[in-house]
Amino acid sequence: MNAFFSLLLLLTLSGCASQQTHWGSNAYHNLSPQRLLHSANKSLHQTQTWLPALGSLVFNLSDLDQQTSDWASRQNPIFGSQSNARRYSDDLRSVLLAETIATALLTPSGNTPSQWLANKSRGISAQLLAGGLAGSSSEHLKDLFQRRRPDGSDKRSYPSGHATTAASYATLTNANLAAFALNPKQRQTISDLNWGLAGGVAWARVEGQKHYPSDVLAGMALGHFVSATLNDFLLGQQDSEHFELHFSASEGNGQLHLRWRFR
Repeated sequence: MNAFFSLLLLLTLSGCASQQTHWGSNAYHNLSPQRLLHSANKSLHQTQTWLPALGSLVFNLSDLDQQTSDWASRQNPIFGSQSNARRYSDDLRSVLLAETIATALLTPSGNTPSQWLANKSRGISAQLLAGGLAGSSSEHLKDLFQRRRPDGSDKRSYPSGHATTAASYATLTNANLAAFALNPKQRQTISDLNWGLAGGVAWARVEGQKHYPSDVLAGMALGHFVSATLNDFLLGQQDSEHFELHFSASEGNGQLHLRWRFR
């Protein structure tokens, strides 16, 4: 908890020093189908989308899903018990939600009260829409797939709603970091920490016997993709992506491109 308040203090000071465009001022400007497709394409190629999606596919097509779920819920190597795991999945997700709210409120949004209020209202409404659509997408997919949970309680296992919303909160929080005067190392450290928390939420759901690994990986991919796409489309800024992978092939040869990008 002390670390959380230390982070808020750092962001408050950084926000005061930021000279970037006021957060929220570009929200809902120049919306078009082409821009939506462009935002979706960027999000699709980000590591936080394709890597967990690929992982979910691998677990689904092998015995690892059941084996890992059985081992994790029996051994509880991180959280100690299923009840602890379920509690921590809620607590860690709440921390991520608090970060999203705090960063949205602390971003520099204007020099006058009226300007601040107008920009802040547009920005927050855009992120509420992004996060809300990510969560509702998960709920609709649960109804579609009707996969039974590992504990047999119901048929709403795939994808994980906890993992979806945790990834969504991490994505939106990390996107907001662009509005603060942080150096690349500080921004990357906070971003990695947030994804570590989201990963903790996901793993806690596996240890708590509420989800299979493929469920939580699919949820993380979905949460990031939907939130990053809508954040970029509606708000005009997207989560900083530090790693990209592209593959292209032609007759007789292929090329693999790795690119590191810092902001």
